[in-house]
Amino acid sequence: MQKENLSQVSMCVRRATTCACAVCLSGDERYSRVKQKHKIECLMKDRAVFTEAAGFGPRDALKRVMSTVKSEAEKNAYMQGARLDAILGSCLASLPSVRSGVRCYLAFADAMGHKGGMYLPPRLDMLLTWSTLFRSVGTFSNYMGHVKTSCLLIGVSTDVFKEPAVKRSKDAIRKRNIAGQRDKMWIQMALLGRVMSWCDQQGTSLAKTLALLFLTAYVFLLRLPSEALPIAAGNVGGPACLFLEGSELVLRLAKRSLVGMSV
Repeated sequence: MQKENLSQVSMCVRRATTCACAVCLSGDERYSRVKQKHKIECLMKDRAVFTEAAGFGPRDALKRVMSTVKSEAEKNAYMQGARLDAILGSCLASLPSVRSGVRCYLAFADAMGHKGGMYLPPRLDMLLTWSTLFRSVGTFSNYMGHVKTSCLLIGVSTDVFKEPAVKRSKDAIRKRNIAGQRDKMWIQMALLGRVMSWCDQQGTSLAKTLALLFLTAYVFLLRLPSEALPIAAGNVGGPACLFLEGSELVLRLAKRSLVGMSV
C-alpha cells in the first residue's frame, strides 16, 4: 500500500499505556473488503441436506454423480457445492446462529476500522479485543467457532484460532465472572393454567387452538416455533407428528421420539 493512501490516527484505549493505529484503506482495498463480506453472506445461506450418497456406497454414489456431471465446468461447480456441504453439513440447523456470530464479528471489525485490511482471517489482536466485549465464555467460544467456520468457507487460514493467547482470552472471561445469574423464568403449571384460562375466555376457535398448542409444548418440553408448530396429526412422518399408540400419546420428531402421557 502506498504511503499517500495511508493515514494513521493515534487513539487512547482503556489502559493508558496502550495505543492502537486505525488504518484508512484505499478505494481498491475497501472494494475488496466489501466483496469478501458479500461472499461470506452468500456462502452462509440456508442449504438443503446433501443426499447424493443416500442408499449407495462411495463407488456407486460416484457413478450416480458422474451420470449427471459431465463437463469440466459441471465438475468444478459440483466440487464447490460438495465442499460447502462438507463444511456446513454439521450445522445446517444452526446456520442462523452461525450467521449471527459472523455478523457480530464483522460489525466489530467495522467499528475498529478494519485493522489489517480484510475481514478474514481475523488478526490475533482483533480476536483478543473482541473477547473483552463478552461476559460469557460459552458465547464467545460459540461466536469464535462461527467465525472460524466462515474462514473455512472462503478458504483462508484458521491458524489464528490455535494461538495460546486465544485460550488465555477465554480464561480471562471466565475469571472476570461478570455474566451474573439470570432469574429463573420457568413456565410452571400455575402459569400454564392461567394462560389456558385466558384462551378459554376469548371464546374463539383460534384461542382454543393456541391453548392446545401451549399445552402440547408444555407436556412434551418443545421449542414452540421449531418443534410444536410443524406438528401434523397422525403417524405421517415429516418434521413432527402426533398420534396414539395403544394407550399412549406419542410425539415423533425428525430427530427424536417422545412419549407424552397415557390416555
